[in-house]
Amino acid sequence: EERIAALKASTGKESAYDLRNKMQDTMFDLVGIFRNGDDLAKAVENMQEIYDRSKNIGIKSNGIGGSPELAFALKFPGQCRLALCIAKAALDRTESRGAHAREDFPLRNDRDWLKRTLAYWKNPDDTLPTLEYEKPSQVWELPPGYRGYGDDKHIESEDPEITGKK
Repeated sequence: EERIAALKASTGKESAYDLRNKMQDTMFDLVGIFRNGDDLAKAVENMQEIYDRSKNIGIKSNGIGGSPELAFALKFPGQCRLALCIAKAALDRTESRGAHAREDFPLRNDRDWLKRTLAYWKNPDDTLPTLEYEKPSQVWELPPGYRGYGDDKHIESEDPEITGKK
């Protein structure tokens, strides 16, 4: 209720729709399938600015009744945080895997990156998520390996439980 009241009282500040367009442009242009460290760093910087600006969103409508503008303004800061999780995790993951190709790190790196990235917002004032990593799974529905497209170039895991080599 406090967030709704604040949005209703804050007409004329940042537009959630304008910020959404900036977020979409940043993610589409800089965090696409083909990535590089410079673009990803710029995306994280842009998204931090957009997230900071999202704290000043106002609405033009009165917010009474069914208000799509109010509903979107309430959701948008969370969408910014999710976009920051994606951009920051992509920047820190220095490999190519699946459909995401790092032009500056073209190899799939099972040795260092055969793990899931976990993102947390530990404090409300954080401007970036905290990233942690899950240990590689020992159970695979489809084990990592060559899928028959492109060159079979990768950095192999040295973990015998993953490779099956002792």
